[in-house]
Amino acid sequence: MAGEAHLDTPLPTLRRWATRALLPLALLASACAGVSSAQAGLPAKAAAGLVTARHWQSDAVLVSIEAQDYARNGRFFLTFSYYSPSAGTGLWIVSAPGQGDQVKEAGTVNWGTRPIPAEFLDLPAAIAQARRSGMGAAVDHATLRAGSEGVQWEITPVFGDPNFRVYQVAAAGTPQHEPSGQVDALLARAGDELLNQKLDAAIADFTAVIRVDPNRGEAYDGRGQAYYGTGKYDEAYADFTKALQLDPGDAIAYWKLGDVYAQRQDHQRAIEAFTRSIGLDDEPRVYYLRGRQYVALKQWDRALADYDRAIQLNDFIAPEFFVGRAEAYTHQGRYDQAIADLKHALQMDPNDTAASNELERVEKLQSEGRAPR
Repeated sequence: MAGEAHLDTPLPTLRRWATRALLPLALLASACAGVSSAQAGLPAKAAAGLVTARHWQSDAVLVSIEAQDYARNGRFFLTFSYYSPSAGTGLWIVSAPGQGDQVKEAGTVNWGTRPIPAEFLDLPAAIAQARRSGMGAAVDHATLRAGSEGVQWEITPVFGDPNFRVYQVAAAGTPQHEPSGQVDALLARAGDELLNQKLDAAIADFTAVIRVDPNRGEAYDGRGQAYYGTGKYDEAYADFTKALQLDPGDAIAYWKLGDVYAQRQDHQRAIEAFTRSIGLDDEPRVYYLRGRQYVALKQWDRALADYDRAIQLNDFIAPEFFVGRAEAYTHQGRYDQAIADLKHALQMDPNDTAASNELERVEKLQSEGRAPR
């Protein structure tokens, strides 16, 4: 990453918060004066940079520090990388030997969200530890990251090291995690966006939740529904499958996975998914959806059984349930019952042109004594 932020390229203009960032940057420079040559005091420098980063995005976290010795003189070019889980974007604070610190927005990135804690092993101590482990040559570059094993420095010597390898030095304990309240708030906002059909925004927010906590099954459920709504059926399938890996008892994921199979005209797999969902939650709409798959397979009796159950369980106005059952009745030649259901649907929704057209068609079939198609 350090190689991506050379200072010979002008830094882009920051957003409107930039003027507010001037004070923290000034404090950063003054607090760390003389640090670059000694390469000490990186925890304090990182903390000062976090103040600036949180003027940019309030949930920003430090996710890496990179130190690169371009001149081979022991003075490091430093890049502090900050990440916003909610925005999915990054920010660099770059410190070159003998120059002031500069800020650069990185745009949309996928840097991970494990934050580096405020207290960590400083770079000189990490290099000393690498030398005790056998590193003989000068340091080419070093990177500090937080992972599942805690926070570690990865120190890479120049190729002249007779024992060349990347030296890993423990820098701190288990990294801090984002407060669950922030994740919950982001998840709630994504749910509202999904409900209001703001699907691209919902996808972005559910993705931010997943970056912070990849084990939140409801985030995969929600993002999968948003993907489905935008016609990205492969992505939706992947998300519903992941949700079920996290929670095999997720009735919604089975329901929505059935929708994907139905979209693909894979009626048998759709039926299987809807059946798994029904076994976990007696949801009337899933009976209706499974009934539609039975209709596609011309299994009229099974379709009727599902429509009957959907109507029996229904506690809200759903004229489509009656239209669906009428279709099955019509295919069996039971015109009186089909007409009754279609009239009932039109009582609930007089503007349902599909039901009105179907009623006209079925009445004509009945009057002409014709067999169903």
